[in-house]
Amino acid sequence: TATTEIYTLSLHDALPICSLAEKMSLSVTGEIWKDAAFAAGVDFVKGKITGDMHYYVSDAMKEIGVEMGAANADKDMIERMPGDNMDMMFAMHLSPKAIKLLLEKMNMLGLANLGLSTQGSSVDGVLDAFTGDMTFAMNDFSLKSEKVVDSFMGMAVVHNNQKPSMTMSYVIKINKKENFQKLVKMMKDMGLQTMESGLVIPLSASDSVYILMNGEYAIASNKYAYATGFLEGKYKTQKKSDAVSSVVMGHPIAFFTDIQQLCRNIDGSITNSSQDSLMINESKKLLNNISLTGGSFSNNTFNYHMDINFLNTEENSIIALMDYGMKMSDANKAGSN
Repeated sequence: TATTEIYTLSLHDALPICSLAEKMSLSVTGEIWKDAAFAAGVDFVKGKITGDMHYYVSDAMKEIGVEMGAANADKDMIERMPGDNMDMMFAMHLSPKAIKLLLEKMNMLGLANLGLSTQGSSVDGVLDAFTGDMTFAMNDFSLKSEKVVDSFMGMAVVHNNQKPSMTMSYVIKINKKENFQKLVKMMKDMGLQTMESGLVIPLSASDSVYILMNGEYAIASNKYAYATGFLEGKYKTQKKSDAVSSVVMGHPIAFFTDIQQLCRNIDGSITNSSQDSLMINESKKLLNNISLTGGSFSNNTFNYHMDINFLNTEENSIIALMDYGMKMSDANKAGSN
């Protein structure tokens, strides 16, 4: 039998926070929060935990809500992301017009323009540089053990160290190229190193973040090949998981993480304890994936949906969690003996 939990919260109670913000010289009007509310329902069913969330906006936020939920994250941008060994993806359309409206409601538009004017820019100049579409992806995650030799009192000491590795890529879609180039010039003036096709931020002797761009997109990635491949459209023909088309696309906001892909390259022996290794291996058997989608706006309400999918699709999710908890407890007891 499904078990449902319902949570509600009136954001009118958050007005004391607004008073604190005003004391910090942030002129946030209480009208933004007045009569706003949040409600969520969670069902524990066979093979998954599913939930629906609704944010009911105040009258002052209606126009902003309409703009925020008016468009989905750009499909072409999502299709260009690398699909092989994809661990996580986030996509969003954040309306520039809605951001400006929010600044106006918060009485901060003039202050923002004043600050940007020192750099020869303005709120309109910055917001017009982007369409509001952005996406983030993590690929090739691994966590492995490597032997490290340290010196202790003149003696060599060998121990295992955890070494993470991953590829991260963040993309924004360009609206007005001339406005975006002004922002690039600002970054160059701040001292960022330039390269033939963009900018580079050295992180260490072996790692850097590459910022590359064409007339349509700008991408920041720790792998140069991934950045150039995205701009060239190299990955559009690359087969992606069903989650990209069924979960990530078609929403103003979408998040998906493939738990099994994440766990696939986590070495169970990365710890020095058999107890911890057992816990890692048991954890790998629990979840399949997690998704959160939504951002659509109707009847003065933002709507969101969440799914936490278990590997065991025949057992109620509460029973699966209880079984997992008992296995963790047994592993902990075995390690303490």
